[in-house]
Amino acid sequence: MDSRRGTRTGRTTGLALAVAVAALSVVGILAPATPAGAGTPAVTHSGLVNPNPIDHTPHVIDGRTEAVLDLGSRVIVGGTFTKVKRYNQPTQFGRSYLFAYDKATGAIDTTFLPQPNGKVTALLRAPDGKVLVSGQFKSIGGRAIPFVAKLDPVTGAAVAGFAPKPSGMVYDMHLAGSNLYLGGTFSKVGTTARTNFAAVDATTGAVRTVGSAPFASAPRGITRVMRFDVSPDGKKLVAIGNFARVGGQVRENVAVLDLTGAGGSTVAAWKTDRYKDLSCGSTGSPWDTPTYDVDMAPDGSWFVIVTTGGRATAGKLCDTATRWATGTNGTATPVWINYTGADSLTSVAVTGAAVYVAGHNRWLDNPAGSDSGGPGSVERQGIGALSPSTGKALSWNPGRERGLVAPRLVATAEGLYVLSDSDHFAGEYHPKLTYLTLTGTLPPPPVGAKPTAPGTPAVTAATATTAAVSWGAASSSTAITGYTIVAKAGATTLSTKDVGTARSATVSGLPAGKVVTFSVTARNAAGTGPAATSAPALPPFTTVDAFTTRQFRDLVGRAPTGAELSDWRGRVGGGSVTPHAAIDQLLSSGSVGKVGSVVRLYQAYYQRPPDGGGFRYWRDQVRRGVSIDKISQSFATAAEFRDMYGSVSDDRFVVLVYQNVLGRDPDASGKAYWVSQLRKGVSRGKVMTGFSESPENKATTKAATDIVLVIHLMLDRAPSSGERAWKGTRADLVKSVLTSTAYDQRV
Repeated sequence: MDSRRGTRTGRTTGLALAVAVAALSVVGILAPATPAGAGTPAVTHSGLVNPNPIDHTPHVIDGRTEAVLDLGSRVIVGGTFTKVKRYNQPTQFGRSYLFAYDKATGAIDTTFLPQPNGKVTALLRAPDGKVLVSGQFKSIGGRAIPFVAKLDPVTGAAVAGFAPKPSGMVYDMHLAGSNLYLGGTFSKVGTTARTNFAAVDATTGAVRTVGSAPFASAPRGITRVMRFDVSPDGKKLVAIGNFARVGGQVRENVAVLDLTGAGGSTVAAWKTDRYKDLSCGSTGSPWDTPTYDVDMAPDGSWFVIVTTGGRATAGKLCDTATRWATGTNGTATPVWINYTGADSLTSVAVTGAAVYVAGHNRWLDNPAGSDSGGPGSVERQGIGALSPSTGKALSWNPGRERGLVAPRLVATAEGLYVLSDSDHFAGEYHPKLTYLTLTGTLPPPPVGAKPTAPGTPAVTAATATTAAVSWGAASSSTAITGYTIVAKAGATTLSTKDVGTARSATVSGLPAGKVVTFSVTARNAAGTGPAATSAPALPPFTTVDAFTTRQFRDLVGRAPTGAELSDWRGRVGGGSVTPHAAIDQLLSSGSVGKVGSVVRLYQAYYQRPPDGGGFRYWRDQVRRGVSIDKISQSFATAAEFRDMYGSVSDDRFVVLVYQNVLGRDPDASGKAYWVSQLRKGVSRGKVMTGFSESPENKATTKAATDIVLVIHLMLDRAPSSGERAWKGTRADLVKSVLTSTAYDQRV
């Protein structure tokens, strides 16, 4: 038995093995639409992959890789790592559990930043073009999204609304039509009971109402579905893990299911007890299940399982690769078995031309070996290739530093990804990630050019937190496969939305009262083209010009001049002045200040703020050029003043002025002076404005006047008692109004 096995951790407590999927695309083009009910498109190679790795795959500094998704021009990698770097540069990038890189150059993608908080075990291309990711994480980008999520393929941002919420880890996932099958350690998906296996809608994440076969009753350790594969026709699924019963029937660590188009599954007649609680070698097996990985042949008619466990004795299948027929009706018999001689195999990929196996192996074709090469064995360190028909080792033998595990082999139309915890392959330094192609080189880039920038986006409608955006078509020599719209406030990305081939979108979740820009890119088979960016918008206004025009009309009573529009376009649209600060500055202008005189007259004469109708009337009089003295005289002769104070003498009027404005009785000399002014013919209105417009009164009433002006001018109504109690600055009050639902509804 391999002495290094004792260093492995967690198998008896549910070791979270890596999983990834063969959700494949031909380089430069997206995978074709899968027919309803069909599984993942099969990968068939005409020959063996070249053993010389592609040189410029990124270097993964720590942990291990466990999942990979080839998107054509970009590759996404998941695992347990925290640091990566470009193969020929020293700069390390912090990338915990998930990163993307440019396939042609190996450059780390700096825009793809999903930030899961736990390891990633599987990746898939969703039917809607997004990226499905599963694993041990509880959040993505700080948002609580447990165990399975859908990401934007460009930024890595989690797609809102897709939230299956399984109750435990998801080791593996596969697609069959619109059904996304999940396997792991969960007991529920959302609030629906699903025991370690479930089907959800691949677009929405909703749990399928048709029940899935439960996997249960592991003899020891944690019951779990670890790996599974779906036939290309979407009718069969083979799963391995740690379980003893499936759908109520005895199925020990491996089971074949029949799938229905509605996402349901039933247990097929296929069965074997050859993986039952294996105890191999003289000391027995310390692991709760021997099965590590499974992969179906391209036509789905057979599959291969690889195992751990120790030296296989007495017909046991520890440390083997074994081929089985999918359609067996009853107890199955292996088509062939390849023994390592007491070394674990941890991953398998079937390509038609070969069965690739990888792990901690030193030999293949070694039934008589026990930590040694027995008669007829061949040396195959860390990786090998088997004949699909006989199971015998082929001559292909690049050699891989063994490490502890190679969690996954992923075949693509071009070649094979080797995911591992080791650093060397074929004598070269390829830490944790190796890529082999059929030709030994990357294929040429796709024919044609990337699309041009779309027509300039325009915001056609907006509320405080949403905006409807449309744009012109991009030019492209090949079909446009989709558009992506990104909303930003300054340098902060607010939203990224893949809208398919539509040329309009409604973007929600925008911050009220902030300037937002929208950029749109188009993509085709050659990749993503340059972005077109909208003029700044300020929801609920479609442009900064519209915002500016509304403020001048509301606060000043006229349209802004061309120079004023240009000024606000530069300062507010350019981000040097916030929208609420610009409004606050406009409130300090002379035109608005004269309206403040009306507010002070209401307080001076009537001891109250103006009502809506009165404010609008006198505001308009001020804007037409009527003097404050004349308006004040109208207040002095108004019915409300007479109703409050009756017919008052000049002496009494002066006393009221002092009391209402200054809050005290007049001194004798002051009273005498103002009474004499009245008797000399100075109007009562002019006397009142002498007090209400005094520096002392302006300073005393500034806070109350500002509140009245902001509410009346921006919301066209009198302030409530709660608003009149505002204690913050005028700028903060403006910001509160600007971002309020009431303002959104008004404009």
